[in-house]
Amino acid sequence: MIFKGYTILNESKKSKDVTVIFLSARAKSTKKDSNSMFFFEEAAKKAGVKMITVDPSSASISGSDGKHKIVDHNGGKNEYIVSPQNCVVFTRRTCLKNSESKDFVREMERLGYVMINSLDTMEICEDKFVTYKKLKAANISTPQTVVVSSSSMNKLEDKVQSIGGRFPIVAKILEGTQGSGVMIFESMMSLRSSLQAIFTLVPKADILLQEKINSDCDYRVHVLYNGFDRISGVDNYKVIGCMQRNVMEGDFRSNFSLGATAEKGHLTPELEKISKQAAYAVKGRWVGVDVIMDSGTKQCYVLEINSSPGTKGITTAAGDDVVGEIFNMIKDDFKYTKYDSDQIGKYETVTIKNLDCDAVMNFDSDKTFTEMMCSSVNMKNDDTVAYVFNGVTYTADMSGVKRNEPMIEMNIKFNGTVYKNELVILKQTNDSKILNTMVGGSRFINRISDNGVVIDDSFVLTDNTLNFEVPVETVEEGLLTEGMNWLFGVNDEEIRLAGLRNLIMTYMSGSRDIYTRKRWTIEGEDGKDNWTLSYNGKKFLTCKENYPYFLNNYMPFKLACKIAGVIESIMDRVVDMSQYPEAEEK
Repeated sequence: MIFKGYTILNESKKSKDVTVIFLSARAKSTKKDSNSMFFFEEAAKKAGVKMITVDPSSASISGSDGKHKIVDHNGGKNEYIVSPQNCVVFTRRTCLKNSESKDFVREMERLGYVMINSLDTMEICEDKFVTYKKLKAANISTPQTVVVSSSSMNKLEDKVQSIGGRFPIVAKILEGTQGSGVMIFESMMSLRSSLQAIFTLVPKADILLQEKINSDCDYRVHVLYNGFDRISGVDNYKVIGCMQRNVMEGDFRSNFSLGATAEKGHLTPELEKISKQAAYAVKGRWVGVDVIMDSGTKQCYVLEINSSPGTKGITTAAGDDVVGEIFNMIKDDFKYTKYDSDQIGKYETVTIKNLDCDAVMNFDSDKTFTEMMCSSVNMKNDDTVAYVFNGVTYTADMSGVKRNEPMIEMNIKFNGTVYKNELVILKQTNDSKILNTMVGGSRFINRISDNGVVIDDSFVLTDNTLNFEVPVETVEEGLLTEGMNWLFGVNDEEIRLAGLRNLIMTYMSGSRDIYTRKRWTIEGEDGKDNWTLSYNGKKFLTCKENYPYFLNNYMPFKLACKIAGVIESIMDRVVDMSQYPEAEEK
């Protein structure tokens, strides 16, 4: 059995009464020929999908239990009852114009709505240098780029050399669309004098310098994530439109909005590949990727990524009905999954696609690799292994061996997303409590979410379809065994400070009331001055009105001192350790 080149099964079910929420601060005040909203309205009408338009800068959302009320005060008071279970939200660029709009988008994300696109994606694409760094980190070809500010003008020549040292050079403001704020310079003299003028007018401006790629045209490629689950890989993207934009006569730009001619683009395999890679690099659900092909080498380079792509040009000039295709996907395939949560239950249900069966997975961040608990494991030779899971014998190609235990690649579906080629250690056991289950280690947790944390509750994101009986851990007061801390249920030497500093810093700067890292949990109440710290679910330290103190002396004294040091370094407050006699002696 070879676990490569599989096809992801589309198990989405047609959802009735889907509502599209179009978030745009200026949608109701712009003309029809300049606003994508009207293309959306036509597509919604054709697809039979309800659509509402909301100004995020003047709207609020409230409610619970999966039902919320949006009140939009733009042009009067409009109220809508919505639910993440049957809504898809489109965020347009004006959602970034002020803090009120951003807060509204963040709140919808927190409540679990499917966002096209997320605020993080929009902010990455809005800042051209952040986009450049994302592309470079993903090893995607993009023109060499550097940032220049007024304070770095004395290093201008070094900056130019770092991007190749050849003129002409393209200069761009960090934020801008439709070709605005893009300039070209033929010499160091013209570059220096122009930048000096810019910094005189705007001292805090940041300007991008970028090597110029010679070409007669560029391409705007619309890339769509195929589905509504958590974005999991480049293979789940598809190109739904490609427009060739020709350089304007007497100009170097090719933006359709500036008057350049456009036509349907020829989508080569390389152009398709790099566009999909770029979309995945910024975790976009629907983006417009600008790609240029060197007229000499024919190599493709990603110029920019637009998280709020225009639709007029590609619809009228290229004939690609990108909005219509998106709405057809919404109409036919929308199925809500709680993909947004970073909190994962201790036990969850997963589907092993290779075996076509469900299994219970015990998520444990103290483990590294994913493990499968089998009744029999037999390595036949250096290449294959036979194993028994749920009473069925399987044979697979081995990917490696760790501590004399075989490793194979498996495709695991969790919470609506398929994670392909996950490395799994096959472990043989006779323990009936864990037989035919799996363990999800830190590598798999990080694939699910960069900020994924495991909490004490079980089946948070999935249903307990196998009727698994979650083990009950009982801890009696007093020492269970010599050296074991009765409060925390672990040996003292097993208590680790890993993640505690990041946990407290994340809490102090974050907006949520509760955060968890490994076995540590911090829970706030009435602002950042009142909170409680727990280990393994047991509270041992609290803070009241910015006064932190230990509730008991069950945490080992040396560790308690280190914990106090972490808190004091972050909060600049002395921790009361009067619960410890050792502290009095010192």
